[in-house]
Amino acid sequence: MLARFEGMIASVVGAQHAVAVGSGGAALRLACASLDLPDGSEIIASPFEVVAATRIARAMNAVIRYVDVDPETLALDLDAAEAAARLPICRFDDAALIGFEPEAGFADATLVATGFARAARRRGVRIVEGVSAIELLRDATGRVTGVRTDRPELGEGGVLCAPVVVSTQNIWSRDIERWTGITTPVVPERHRVFALDRPGYGDSPSTTAPRDP
Repeated sequence: MLARFEGMIASVVGAQHAVAVGSGGAALRLACASLDLPDGSEIIASPFEVVAATRIARAMNAVIRYVDVDPETLALDLDAAEAAARLPICRFDDAALIGFEPEAGFADATLVATGFARAARRRGVRIVEGVSAIELLRDATGRVTGVRTDRPELGEGGVLCAPVVVSTQNIWSRDIERWTGITTPVVPERHRVFALDRPGYGDSPSTTAPRDP
């Protein structure tokens, strides 16, 4: 199934090969690794990104340079004075980098997940919570046929079989690496994000909400 999906993507974009990975950060890391960049190479990135480009630059011993992105995206980097004019309740004199993205927005992760779950249930999907997959099951050819869980009462002794097994682990996909022996370019890294809603937030398209990664 994965090989078929990669083949379809390669056909759509007109490439000879395509590789599916677990996250956008992993895709960036793999793309940079494929270029075999020498130490000290410069990577140009948007000044308003979710730290993935910075982590990748450090991992590749490269230097990251932040620049304005395509004007069509309306993403701009601001100086401290411009930022303070837009958001007077915050201090920016000690900020190393300030980004402004007027078309951006926030989605409540819990509500998004709940919405997906409801839609899936309407299509007959059974969702089992509080269960950990502890092993991938494969047949003699190496094809994945199911997972072993930590709940013996599920399936047959905790074993769940399926014609297709999809991993949505994202940063936890190191488990897949451990189970299969296939190296993945994903390195979990903890970071903090601070977001503040102020009175009137969302009432007007011009309302600014700060986000501090």
